[in-house]
Amino acid sequence: MTASGTCKTSQPSAPFPTHLTDPFHPVRWGISTSLAWLVCACILPGALLSAYFIVADYQQQKTRAIRDVIATARAAAATLDRDLASIESGLRVLATAPSLATDDLASFHQRAKTALPYQNINNYVLLDEQGRQQLNTLVPWGSPLPQVGGPQQLQRIFEADTPVLSDIFIGPVTGKPILAMSVPVKRNGITIYSLAAGIFPERMADVLTAQHFPADWISVIIDSNGKVVARSRDMVRYLGKPAAPELVRLARESREGVLETVSLEGVPLITAFSRSHLSGWSVAVGIPRAELTANLKPAMALLTITSTLVFAAALAIAWRLAMSRMIMPTDRLLKHMASIANGEDPDNSSSVSLQSSQEFAALEQGFADMSARLREREQERETLLGRLVNTLESISDGFYLLDDQWRFAYVNHRAETLLKRDRETLIGENHWSVLTKDDAVLLRSAFERAVALHQTAYFEARLPSLGLWLDIHAYPTEQGLAVYFQDVRELRSAQQANEAQRIAEAANKAKTEFLSRMSHELRTPLNAVLGFSQVLKMDSTEPLSPHHRRMVEHIESSGQHLLEMITDVLDVSRIEAGGMQIAITDVEIRPLINDCQKMIAADANAAGLSLQAEAPNHAISVRADKTRLKQVLLNLLSNAVKYNRPGGQVTLLAQRHDKLVRFSIEDTGIGMSALQVQHLFEPFNRLGREGSQAAGSGIGLVITKRLLELMGSDLKLTTTEQQGSTFYFDLPISPSSVGEHDEPVHPIHPIPQSDLNETRKVLYVEDNAANREIMAAILNLRPCIDLTLETSTRSALARLEAEAFDLVLLDMHLPDGTGLDILAWLSQHERLRDTAVVIVSADITPATIALAAQAGARTYLNKPLDLKHTLSVVDSLLHIA
Repeated sequence: MTASGTCKTSQPSAPFPTHLTDPFHPVRWGISTSLAWLVCACILPGALLSAYFIVADYQQQKTRAIRDVIATARAAAATLDRDLASIESGLRVLATAPSLATDDLASFHQRAKTALPYQNINNYVLLDEQGRQQLNTLVPWGSPLPQVGGPQQLQRIFEADTPVLSDIFIGPVTGKPILAMSVPVKRNGITIYSLAAGIFPERMADVLTAQHFPADWISVIIDSNGKVVARSRDMVRYLGKPAAPELVRLARESREGVLETVSLEGVPLITAFSRSHLSGWSVAVGIPRAELTANLKPAMALLTITSTLVFAAALAIAWRLAMSRMIMPTDRLLKHMASIANGEDPDNSSSVSLQSSQEFAALEQGFADMSARLREREQERETLLGRLVNTLESISDGFYLLDDQWRFAYVNHRAETLLKRDRETLIGENHWSVLTKDDAVLLRSAFERAVALHQTAYFEARLPSLGLWLDIHAYPTEQGLAVYFQDVRELRSAQQANEAQRIAEAANKAKTEFLSRMSHELRTPLNAVLGFSQVLKMDSTEPLSPHHRRMVEHIESSGQHLLEMITDVLDVSRIEAGGMQIAITDVEIRPLINDCQKMIAADANAAGLSLQAEAPNHAISVRADKTRLKQVLLNLLSNAVKYNRPGGQVTLLAQRHDKLVRFSIEDTGIGMSALQVQHLFEPFNRLGREGSQAAGSGIGLVITKRLLELMGSDLKLTTTEQQGSTFYFDLPISPSSVGEHDEPVHPIHPIPQSDLNETRKVLYVEDNAANREIMAAILNLRPCIDLTLETSTRSALARLEAEAFDLVLLDMHLPDGTGLDILAWLSQHERLRDTAVVIVSADITPATIALAAQAGARTYLNKPLDLKHTLSVVDSLLHIA
């Protein structure tokens, strides 16, 4: 059946059954394979049960062996403790010798040598508190002794006042591995000597030999450092060497335990260990794993051979029965079914061979009935297909069908239009050959996944070659894939434009809010630093000493610079966006250079550098932004210090050249190569110095160069590798630069009481305690001011409603509102509408300042507060003479 020439049908040509070639049809086992699995299912439980009993018996033997070896290790550790205790007892007896009490060391030497055979000790050594040997029974009395008496562990006896057992070490006299136990020698309750007994490892080996371990077992004693003290096998080879790492680790963590490890010779072992209570050493005993598995392997081999023979015999019988009773009749029946599926008349001659099987005869009759029903369904399908084609031709969506080989089986009129191909040419074509390579990549993975998982795929894809933006629904079918799609290009373009605008607006708002909040949070603590330092300098009732005044001035100067740098950091985004505003004024050179020199002097001294600064003798100014120029100079000076060498020099020069002043910063540091200079002004590029101790992020010079460009200058440099660098820039001289002296600084003094008028009432609304205290200290310089403090919007409104104030000072950010809320409330009350209001805030973003002015604030004081400016504003608004 066809519709407008768009759908082609053909008779199936593939032989039955189709699941042998159909990629969507799961592969099933044949009868012979199923019988083989049945045989396995019958034999396998018995084989597994036999294997279980064999393994269970092995596990019981292993458990008994482990229990025995733990007991053996524990007994060996107890024997070791007894042996060490006997040595300690002998030492304690010898330590009470009268000759030691009278420092008759020659007599004690003779007595100690006499005691050696009875104690089974190699030698005795007497050590003083400095660890020097005073006598050693290995050498005659009076012979020279080694400067070093033994391991440092023995010196703990002078601190702990308890017996000490050393780890294995090389004896300074014998030059052989040895152990030592020492006890304190006291006089009047004070430890004056350490009496140590030298113990050769062979004595420890005797402890292991006394346990009568089997010949193939391996036993070892390890000290607290994990080194071999004694060993039942190859002791000479491994004496003093580290034991197996896993054994050492577990022995340190637990008092006793069991682990599977490999000996130092490479023998797999099951090892039990027990730690000595007296020495802290561990005794480990290992049983070769081969000993435990000796009986397991033959049993498993016998089981495997028996199971294999039984399985082969059962499988042969099952295969013979399957071939004669099932497989051959099934093959004949399949041929009969293939004839029916291909629309051919069945070959009834095969029915004679099926008469012997009642079940297969019933199947043959069933397939004949099924053939008749399939012909009826085919007629119904043709009718339904015609209706479906008419429906698909009338819809506005594009639609096409793909068969199991990704070929077009049907294409409706709308799909023909969107794909820009005649559908007569599409039918039978491979879907991926019709599209360009890039377009095919966008669709193929989604289509293949939908077919493989048999799940609907819904997605959008752009096909640049066809100029389409498609909304696609792909539905897996039994024969392939049905695809519905429509062009949503115009709709998505409009949505993208709206979303991009929304994101841009949200980003701009978030950036503004972030800068406002960061400005407030960073400036608030600096308000306390700068505010209190200014108040301390002006306090005439308790004036500072000259020394303290200089310290406060340093605090104020450094705090002011920190404030400026914080402002710079917040302005970085404006530099990148081109929104940085530069305030060009007349900047006097000498005070600026003096400030920079003072602020960088501490870093230069700490680095061992000589710092020099030169400027014109007479007063001279340049046209620049003072804050940005200071930031530029400090940044260049800081780099000159960081990348210098000890004993080097940093020089800051300001020299006049006609109508310009050249600022140059010279250093005798490491300089730069030509390649480094090429990348000097790349953001976050530290030129290969990321591993140096000098701190930095790699953006300082970038900001410096950009700031100079905004001030109409340019940063230049000359550099020689391993000799130093010079950075320099020029600024125009101010036309008003005249005179030879700097303008004197006149400090502000409190106004005398006789010059004050009547009391003025001032309300300050601030939630930060430090800021309230600073404002109180500043206004305390005006005795005529009666200051009231509030900490929230609610309490401030209640106070304003109850009392009249000459001036209101407002913080912009309060716990339950903002300064703008209070300004709005004042504007709604006729009695309070003319009250003078000043905003005092660390939020100095232009948008916030503009909002405050629109709401009626007289002026805006920035935190940290400048004391002189703050008093000037207050005096002006309160009309203080």
